[in-house]
Amino acid sequence: LERTREIGILRALGAGRASGLVVLHVARHWQRVLEGQSKRALEKLLPQVLATRHWVGGKTKEVRSTNVADVIPLKAAGESPSILLVLLRVEYVEEEAETYLLPLAYVTGERAASMLADNVSAVLARLQVAQQGGTEEGLLCDGFADERFSRILLDIIGSRRRLAGSLGKLLGQPARSYRELCGPTEEPLAIRVLPGEQSNSLVVYGDRLLLKLFRRLEEGTNPDLELGSFLTETASFPHIAPVAGSIEYRGQEGTSCTLAILQGFVRNEGDAWTYTLDAVHRFFERVLTK
Repeated sequence: LERTREIGILRALGAGRASGLVVLHVARHWQRVLEGQSKRALEKLLPQVLATRHWVGGKTKEVRSTNVADVIPLKAAGESPSILLVLLRVEYVEEEAETYLLPLAYVTGERAASMLADNVSAVLARLQVAQQGGTEEGLLCDGFADERFSRILLDIIGSRRRLAGSLGKLLGQPARSYRELCGPTEEPLAIRVLPGEQSNSLVVYGDRLLLKLFRRLEEGTNPDLELGSFLTETASFPHIAPVAGSIEYRGQEGTSCTLAILQGFVRNEGDAWTYTLDAVHRFFERVLTK
């Protein structure tokens, strides 16, 4: 009855918006969307998806192919994997290839209906999971829209977790200031995903920490992390957002790249881009009044 209710909610509240989505079919577990024919169908769909993402820099380039380079299952302690962290290798016809980070999550029932109503841009496809008791229907979405993903990332850093993928592994590393910046941990920090058109994805934890997830991955230590760590821990420079930790990906061949940086949250009235737009707007208002 509960399963029927969840499917009914999805169909009743989301049928209109979900009808135009590609439907992917898997057996038994949603994680099998990255296996066999389902994986090939998803890889064929991904160029269209990436073309709509503000953090993709190669929208004007002609894509030759998009392939899953590695998959790292993420889960909270004692739970089954709820997020698949996917590294995508995008090959272009004339330009050099790029690697992007795309976390995948699966939602059903009321959560799926809510996402269709409030955050449909995060939805990648409809997913039908064939099980013994029938077919479960849900949504495959960008994991950043799922609060579980943000909590797992913070836990990876704070607990120094090591998570293995098929070709590489994730390593969480807290800075010396992590515990002080995080504060008391009796209650979980509230999560707030920041909107905007940044080339990265940002999430705030309880107005104490800010995590920057890099979507386009480049080999080596990210300059933000390298410089921020030096200013925080070596120079003790007080006029920056202090580095609280990071997540690194290491490949089998010894290559590495920075996936995320955790910093102390600095209260502010906006960013330089918003300030500039406001200044330009005020300028034109003055011109029009004259």
